[in-house]
Amino acid sequence: MKYTYTKVKTKESIEWYKIKSGKKLYRVRFKRKINGKNIPYTKNGFKTIAEAVADRDHAISQITRSNGLNDNKITVKQYWELYRKIKVESHEWTLDTQHTTTNNFNKHILSHYADVPLSALERMEYQNYINYLLYKRPDPADPSKLKPLARSSVVTINRIFQALVNSAVADEKIDHNRIRKIKINKVDPPKKKALTVEEIGKVMLYFKTHVSKLRFAMLYLPILGLRRGEVMGIRYGSARLVEGGYMLTIDTSRTLRALAGKDPKTASSNRVLFVTGEPARQITIALHEFEQVVTKRNRIPHKDDFIFVSERTGKPLNPNVMSQEYAKCGDAIGLHPLHPHMLRHSVATLNSIKGIDTQLTAQFLGHSDTSMTDYYKEPTVLGKKVVMASINDAYNSINQELDKSVN
Repeated sequence: MKYTYTKVKTKESIEWYKIKSGKKLYRVRFKRKINGKNIPYTKNGFKTIAEAVADRDHAISQITRSNGLNDNKITVKQYWELYRKIKVESHEWTLDTQHTTTNNFNKHILSHYADVPLSALERMEYQNYINYLLYKRPDPADPSKLKPLARSSVVTINRIFQALVNSAVADEKIDHNRIRKIKINKVDPPKKKALTVEEIGKVMLYFKTHVSKLRFAMLYLPILGLRRGEVMGIRYGSARLVEGGYMLTIDTSRTLRALAGKDPKTASSNRVLFVTGEPARQITIALHEFEQVVTKRNRIPHKDDFIFVSERTGKPLNPNVMSQEYAKCGDAIGLHPLHPHMLRHSVATLNSIKGIDTQLTAQFLGHSDTSMTDYYKEPTVLGKKVVMASINDAYNSINQELDKSVN
């Protein structure tokens, strides 16, 4: 039946009409232009103006928030584009997170679910896909062979997808998460995460005899449990000389996507370490060598300059240089895998063996997932000395051997 619609003068996009019985009802009708496309909306049958107005406002909000996408048909790819845009614009994701998350999503989720509506996701089908990644994934370089993903990689992929779907629920695109409670039961062979004191000795002896003084200092400092980006982010003004050593400020991290430096990984990663012994000596050497490089280029060292630079160009070294040097060393001495982060694990392991309070170690390493007492919330020099003494004691024999080697 056709009705005659009349605009309600004081209510935009609201019209009234009468049905056969003579009862007066209201209709919502409007268009919104989103990304150059007119999105129409029409809904009849409201008994009061207030009901119609409420529906109109809700519909406009939903259309605007979804960039004009139909909630019932919005695909994984369409929502991913909205989700990623918000994460980037709100600065919730760092440049490194943007890169790794986007790479994982494009490669493993969009390749399989790009055109699937969020409302059509099925838990059993997704569980089968997870099992495929864990056990049956072909080698991209040779499809005739299998190359399943490690459990840790699949856990990361699932975490990213679950976060996106949970966000869609919060945005009312779907009524619930349809892929919850996924099982990832694969047990991978344990990976070597930490190095023994003897292995670290071999690594450092190799570096001592194969690289320059400045580069050796860079490769040595992970012995403090510093992350790669934190070592590469040490500035000329980061080390303050005090009685017995240095107060070393860790407040910058240099990564492949943040070569100019960024804030550390977490708030607790922003810390000050009391450095003594051989690590302090290496900081002294690094500062001196950096000054030499800068002076040759007729520059005056500035407190914000990164100290680990190329002796050839005077420019800050790419963070990958450290990983490359460790990999080269691993090949030379037959130690695989070998990367600088392993020394961070070594500090935690050695301190645990020595009975050092885990909160002191967490504070020293800049971990964020340990509950601190009020006493530990404000790091004390005494606490730092305890951890530093443990590190120096553990590597004392190594340092003695390095002193005997040819520089």
